Amino acid sequence: MRVAFLYRGPLERARLSLMLQGVSRAFGPVKFRWLVPWGPAVASALGKAAYAEFLSSNAGAIEDDRQLDGRTASFRRTRRTLTNELGLPDVVVCFGFTSLLYGRALNPNRLAWVVNGLPEERLIHRDTLRAAAMTRVLWRSVRMGRRPHLTVVVSERMRSLLTERLGPMPFLVIPSCTDVALFRPPASTSRRFHTYLGTGAPWQGLDLLGSVWSELAKRDPSVAFRVVSKDARTRVLGQAVPQDRVEFVAGSRPEEVAKFLWQAEAGFLLRRPNVVNSLAAPAKFAEYVASGTPVIATDTGWDLASFVRETRCGLVLTPTDPPEVMATSYLTFRDRGGLLDAQRACLEAAPRLDRSIHADRLARALRDLAPSGAEAA
Repeated sequence: MRVAFLYRGPLERARLSLMLQGVSRAFGPVKFRWLVPWGPAVASALGKAAYAEFLSSNAGAIEDDRQLDGRTASFRRTRRTLTNELGLPDVVVCFGFTSLLYGRALNPNRLAWVVNGLPEERLIHRDTLRAAAMTRVLWRSVRMGRRPHLTVVVSERMRSLLTERLGPMPFLVIPSCTDVALFRPPASTSRRFHTYLGTGAPWQGLDLLGSVWSELAKRDPSVAFRVVSKDARTRVLGQAVPQDRVEFVAGSRPEEVAKFLWQAEAGFLLRRPNVVNSLAAPAKFAEYVASGTPVIATDTGWDLASFVRETRCGLVLTPTDPPEVMATSYLTFRDRGGLLDAQRACLEAAPRLDRSIHADRLARALRDLAPSGAEAA
């Protein structure tokens, strides 16, 4: 069985590792090609170290790897390189919205597409006429040509949107997951930090979170805050609360992040409704739940709001409410014992977000794609 895995995008290791795990369980180790959007070289020492760590942690899933030029201007040259190196694979798994264009060029027997992010994300960074035009072009490019035999998405809402824009296709919803055993807290742990885990990307709503934290700091002098991030943009949260009540830490490895979350009284996921946030399934959500950290989230229309309500693993807030109203809702929830109940609910719900379970689901779906007569690993 000849299987190729094409990835185009920045190195998002958690979701990428999950997909590689599922594909390798279905077919054995794959030929991995990273189509680097800014060119083939990982220039910085930090980037090289991160890529080496990624390869090491996925050694059993990758037969061989190579970085290729994923810049738009190099599309034809890179497509020829892929054809020369990979020939006609039995199965090609394309990860990333634009990776499908490269996968189609290989003309495999079976084609799977993992959608990770939408073109509209560029409009949050820069809402210009040029960006809007490029967004339309990208949607048009995936609408034309061969359709995938399987499309993997992170949420039911994303499935609905893709069906609306691209037409009916076979879908598999794989939410963002984590290693539940790794994040499960010890029997005795002291929780005291109101925690944010993640980046400072524009869609994260850090201005909204800062406003709510500011209200909490004013109303309860005992509240302490922690930001778990390597992104300097998250430092803006330090401007919202007294400096002696907030700390910034960074975990390079999942086990380091887990230890920080075991000390979290609550984990915050406050975003505003938009086309990106209504479809998202952030990895931090699974990590909050697996670590027993109650999730405080706004309802942007995303699947996780339904998950929180169903499992009672946290509190869902209305995103249009003023920050002071959100703060009041949270403090009322906390003072009535809601956090303790939510901690227990998190640990009960965590198995639903276990990486291994969803890797198996993906493997079963991919085996069903195997061309007639081909032998799966």
